Amino acid sequence: MNYGKMIYYHRKQKGWSQAQLCKDICSVTHLSKIENGSKEVHFDLIEELLQKLNVSIELEEEKLEELKIIIEDIADSIQRKNYTLGRQLLRTIEKYSTYLKHTEYVFLYGLTKAWFYIQTENFKMVDKLLEKLEKLNKKFSQYERCLYYFIIALYRFHQNSIYEAWDYLEKISECKDSQISNEKLTEYYFYRALISAQLKRNGLSIHYSYKALSVFEKQHNFKRILDTEILLAIELIKTGDLKRSESLLHSVYKNAILFKDKIIQKSALHNLGYLYFQKNEFEMANEYYFKALKLVEKNSSSYLSLITNIIQNLIFLGELVEAKELSRATLTEMTNNDNSEYIKIYCLYLESCGDENEYMNYLDKVVIPRMILDNNFKKIIEYKERLAKYLINIGSFEEATMHLLDCNLLMKQ
Repeated sequence: MNYGKMIYYHRKQKGWSQAQLCKDICSVTHLSKIENGSKEVHFDLIEELLQKLNVSIELEEEKLEELKIIIEDIADSIQRKNYTLGRQLLRTIEKYSTYLKHTEYVFLYGLTKAWFYIQTENFKMVDKLLEKLEKLNKKFSQYERCLYYFIIALYRFHQNSIYEAWDYLEKISECKDSQISNEKLTEYYFYRALISAQLKRNGLSIHYSYKALSVFEKQHNFKRILDTEILLAIELIKTGDLKRSESLLHSVYKNAILFKDKIIQKSALHNLGYLYFQKNEFEMANEYYFKALKLVEKNSSSYLSLITNIIQNLIFLGELVEAKELSRATLTEMTNNDNSEYIKIYCLYLESCGDENEYMNYLDKVVIPRMILDNNFKKIIEYKERLAKYLINIGSFEEATMHLLDCNLLMKQ
């Protein structure tokens, strides 16, 4: 416990000057050094100063321990995705924010708040907190520094700065007490797995997914177990292990029903649709996409993503009339015709109409530039390859070659 800060806090609360407090006890210079933490002092002197302030050391220690437990509970609520509880605990502890500034938990409190606001996407609050914390990071303990790196990694991930996020996670592994940090930061391996997936390091993502599962199982963190199993299943699909992925996704779906978690139910169904799409079982894929569609809000990004997949499958099945009607109905309901979801669905609408010239012109002039703006490399490659094939068929070999060269460069990234 930092007794100097405690003395300073209670002296200020009483509105006393240093001279008033230290009268008949010690010199003003001596008291100043105690409050600044720059002087080792006898405990008897601390007791005498606190007694004059009418402060019980025992009660202060109990209060501080209670606040420490609340901070730890906020961290636990974040890692269990129980943000309602986390918000309640934050409201409770914020009543003591001034007091906490004068304790050894001031940095841990600030870092935990930033962590909560990142995961609840309150980025204005995150910016304010990180601006203050960045100036103080030299004073952090080893664990606080690891937590700081973890928070920055999460923030960079949300900002889509994937390589930078990975670099900050690497810094945690270099900390002296990284093992302790990893035990406290139970999300650490999950984000290692998730960012590995973003970087297309599928084997590494699977490796870290199993590590994350081990940690979450020890903590009985069932919601995060299901999150991790979804991620693992997606990576297994990408590596061609469809049988294991299928079994895992069905298991996740059943457990999500037991836990009444509609978000994970939707995710499991969506990815089962993706799995059957990879197996060229387009009717089965649409069956799962339609089930997932019932669990999402109409015209949300998840809804439009599912609709896009369904229309794509209808085209693969040769059901062009159904694809055309569904895409037209969806486009009519959409209010913003300048976002990537609208462009993708309009692209499918043109494809279902069978007007190849208009479709390819739209790809070239609208779709590909938009995908470049969104950094959607997968779609850029897909559309450029399709456009190149069309250009070859009409004899525009030079232009087709330029698009294929672009695809090769993107594949190497």
